[in-house]
Amino acid sequence: MSLLQLQSGLGLLALAGLAWVLGGCRRPVPWRILGAGLALQVALGALLLHLPPLRAAFDRLGDAFAALSRATQAGTSLVFGYLGGAPLPFDEVRPGGSFILFFQALPLLLVVGALSAVLFHWRVLPLVVRGLALVLRRAFGLSGACGFSVAANVFIGMVEAPLLIRPWLARLATPELFMVMAAGLATISGNTMVVYATLLAPVVPDAAGQLLVASLVSAPAAVLVAAMMHPPGTAAPTPGEAPAAAAPASTRARSTRWCAARRTG
Repeated sequence: MSLLQLQSGLGLLALAGLAWVLGGCRRPVPWRILGAGLALQVALGALLLHLPPLRAAFDRLGDAFAALSRATQAGTSLVFGYLGGAPLPFDEVRPGGSFILFFQALPLLLVVGALSAVLFHWRVLPLVVRGLALVLRRAFGLSGACGFSVAANVFIGMVEAPLLIRPWLARLATPELFMVMAAGLATISGNTMVVYATLLAPVVPDAAGQLLVASLVSAPAAVLVAAMMHPPGTAAPTPGEAPAAAAPASTRARSTRWCAARRTG
């Protein structure tokens, strides 16, 4: 093990300890989540960065992102001319000064958003998300709703991912709701990832693959940090289960009167 790897490992422990202190040193300490979070981050990083078949797959993914960006730029160039990326009719004084976010990056967001909707309609992304959710549930003991939303944040935004578990969202415990929010802030949604990869491609080789690896590793890291700051308690419902029906009004009224009588008596 190199000195840099040892420093990184100590940094993971230090960040987990810092999260626990910032959360008010709550007890009991979630040792299972601490061990699973650290182990899963190291395992994902080692597999995704050092396993040749996976590295080749991420290289092809980067090529696919580049092809998608070129196709989008061809369309924006046709519609908007040099504002959308076509050759300039004048000399560019400052390199990169002709890049206009509205005409050259935002159309790519629309294309990736439409592509994500198609993949969800074809049941491709839900299958991948369920696989990641299963890993998170087995590793951390999360409820199905929380694990599903955390896994979905890797591919879609932090607004859309909670909507996938909307029937169960109100029944999530406070620690699990905190995990969902932390995962949304830690990961990179698919359309934003493509824009970042397009901007970083000239200076960072295989930018798309690097960003995807970072987003995947950030999912268990977000669960770890959220659990250290606010340890989970009772489990929440699982997608596929019907949410529990609310008690009838008459039952709630009788329960309220009974509690009031006990307090006054």
